[in-house]
Amino acid sequence: YKASRNTVKAKGVQLDMSSYFTYLHLDPSSMPEIRLDPAVRLSSLDISHIDLMNETWALGGNDRSRRYLTSLIRYFPSICLLDAASRPVSWILSDPFGAMRHGYTLPQHRGRGYVQVMMKVMAKRRHTLGYLSYGHVALDSFPMQRLQERQGFQRQPTLCHFILHNAALHRPPTLTPSPAPGTAPA
Repeated sequence: YKASRNTVKAKGVQLDMSSYFTYLHLDPSSMPEIRLDPAVRLSSLDISHIDLMNETWALGGNDRSRRYLTSLIRYFPSICLLDAASRPVSWILSDPFGAMRHGYTLPQHRGRGYVQVMMKVMAKRRHTLGYLSYGHVALDSFPMQRLQERQGFQRQPTLCHFILHNAALHRPPTLTPSPAPGTAPA
């Protein structure tokens, strides 16, 4: 992480860097029993839920985040709780690395243990399929850190760092495509 950060700083390249705690659970069957609130039902996320997710995600609200969330829903396991009108009130996604991520509960539905229920269901499903049950938690997300630990997840000793670089995001848009490397401009 430090070597990457120092190299790009010296070259003047802009990166988006973020660090997370990694929590791992080796035996989801040992997770505490939790009953599902009868006011909600368990389901999977679908594309019709993207706008709500994009609006509520701290890094969302733009087209790039919308495309990212769409790809997660299309290609990776997800779980959500739907209210009586079939609207998601709480959800957890999987990311391309196989981690459980982007857990969220609408503010008016918090404090009901919804994320706990979904974490247990998703962890058990993943474990049955032979996958590890783990997730990344933001360094300042103390409620999620406490929840992970109450559920029996173990915080790993080192931080996980994500380093994202997309040069196109850090320069003004142009209608003229750049020439391919090794070719002369037209």
